[in-house]
Amino acid sequence: MDSAQGRVASWRLRSSEFRYQVCTRPGREHHFADAMSRLPTLAPDRSVIPEEISCLSLDNSSSGGFAPNYGELDKEQPVTLARMLPAQKGDQRCQDPRDKMDQNQHTRFSETKERLLVRVSPLYRAFQVYVPCILRQDLLRLEHNVVRAGHPGVNRMYASIRRHYYWESMVADVYDWVASCSSCSQNRIAPRRRTAMLNSFPATDLFASLSMDLLGPLTETKTGNVFLLIIVNRFSKLLRAVPLAGITATDV
Repeated sequence: MDSAQGRVASWRLRSSEFRYQVCTRPGREHHFADAMSRLPTLAPDRSVIPEEISCLSLDNSSSGGFAPNYGELDKEQPVTLARMLPAQKGDQRCQDPRDKMDQNQHTRFSETKERLLVRVSPLYRAFQVYVPCILRQDLLRLEHNVVRAGHPGVNRMYASIRRHYYWESMVADVYDWVASCSSCSQNRIAPRRRTAMLNSFPATDLFASLSMDLLGPLTETKTGNVFLLIIVNRFSKLLRAVPLAGITATDV
């Protein structure tokens, strides 16, 4: 930063009124590079920096993130009590615990004064509303795809839903919903594996290890050969060059 010139020097002067620290990340840890460092520069930019610096969005950049196409998702219908009650009434799975309650049989479900089917969470000891099949897709969409949800991962989304709702296949449904989200798959940053440099096995004896490669096409000889098959003994460095007219499997 001490030798900064041009626009970088102007940014340094502008940010001098703030207390900040410049940190350098190794390349293997810098998975999601800053978009400003990936801007194509065709010529030195000598334009005057405006007072209000706008935020740049690289929606077509291969190194930048893809903004999810939220569309009109904020206008989704919330899962209210007025929608939950008739949905539970028409769901056969909700009728089984109600029949047990009418017969005074043991069940882990109960009803509120609004006739809402709930159960007590064994972890939080809080009431969880049983979600019928017809409302599960809407609830998953509201908990993941809308702007205020922020596309959470599997663990965070499941923890958010299970505080207030319950159904039997909730874990599998949450995992499938996150796995099928196109915006999450585009922006997901997979951890990089740290692998060692590739090394050849050491040659310990004559003709124990050979290296072969094809060279060409070269200038055609009188016999019609245009390629060379190079064979090297890795232990003694003995080299043999075999002329070939072609490099098909039959010729080699």
